[in-house]
Amino acid sequence: MGAPYFQIRDLLRKNNGVAYSSNFALYADISDRVQTVLHRYSPNIEQYSIDEAFFYLDREKNCPLQQLAEEISTAIKQEVGVPVSVGIAPTKTLAKAMAELVKQHPDFGGGLSFFERSPEENEQLLALLPVEDVWGIGRKSAKKFAQFGIHTALDFLRADQRQIKAAMSIMGVKTSSELRGYPCFALNETPDSKKTICVSRSFGADVQEKNVLRQALTTHITQGCFTLLHQHSLAKSLMVFVIPRVHGTAHPHAYASVFHHLIPSRYPPHFFQWVEEVLGELPDGKYKKTGVIFTDISRDDGIQNTLDFPRPDRGNEFQNRNPEENEQKNAFVLNLCQKMQNQYGRRALQFCSGYAPKEKQWWAKSAMRSPLYVTSWDELPKCQLRASFA
Repeated sequence: MGAPYFQIRDLLRKNNGVAYSSNFALYADISDRVQTVLHRYSPNIEQYSIDEAFFYLDREKNCPLQQLAEEISTAIKQEVGVPVSVGIAPTKTLAKAMAELVKQHPDFGGGLSFFERSPEENEQLLALLPVEDVWGIGRKSAKKFAQFGIHTALDFLRADQRQIKAAMSIMGVKTSSELRGYPCFALNETPDSKKTICVSRSFGADVQEKNVLRQALTTHITQGCFTLLHQHSLAKSLMVFVIPRVHGTAHPHAYASVFHHLIPSRYPPHFFQWVEEVLGELPDGKYKKTGVIFTDISRDDGIQNTLDFPRPDRGNEFQNRNPEENEQKNAFVLNLCQKMQNQYGRRALQFCSGYAPKEKQWWAKSAMRSPLYVTSWDELPKCQLRASFA
């Protein structure tokens, strides 16, 4: 897991393995379609990750929960085209355990319910699940539990609470309580805002021209500002880094610059000046990766007025004294920019600092990417119809 492709290329070829480049647009669209189906069964959904979600079910509906679990799995398979495992239980940890059992044992079908079973039957289910597959435990903690003879979820359920707390602190105790059916982890329908936002990409080919580096960095900054806009946040600090090609260069270390803005912002041009500072300090050479990291992130409600300071792009001209009004204007520009990109393509409307004719030079190669079946008209599957007449 996580090995570079070139290290396992021969192994894949020997075993008829198939490699694909990342296709994030496809993954995100499929995830949205799955979420759309889930909303038919519950309005209260926590999207835990791009391929996982928790949701509340209405127990008053006159439908066996085992049947409902299988129905949800079948609906997603038919309407979206991807197989999913559905687990229903009184706690998040138990529900995830049921879903994990469905993946490991296809005979259970697409869904499994902890309800409508006797305690003995549920214990038999937990005895089938390795302890490292219990949500929140993992392989590292599983090695500690193995010393105490704890190998399955059922063993963990029956284990001494003192042993669990010694190995996993209070989180292990909460996980144990969840396996007993006592909820400790509430449904989080409003995901927490990110405290740090990192946007970085490795180049498809080594880059030497600073104009191309400028385009990549300003594009990363704009993408990070979109994320700030979506979570209603502002950033006060930014790190810009450029990583050179280690082999064949006299400069094996990353070059970076950190700045602290006087007032929090999410408007890309406020950050572009720091790209020029980094590029001005870079020695000539080949570079393989760039990125930006936003920190000191805060909510955008309650922006405080501040002292005037000179605008870097306007000489001694001072900015507006009302930061809240400025951010409203900036948010309008960002929303318009993203709306145009969503409708007409990612490069339809962009800031001038991010434009360069050699755009594709710094993109990842994605030579083995699967087609964008669901988000691009140009990559829809095509078929030819042939007719013959007697």
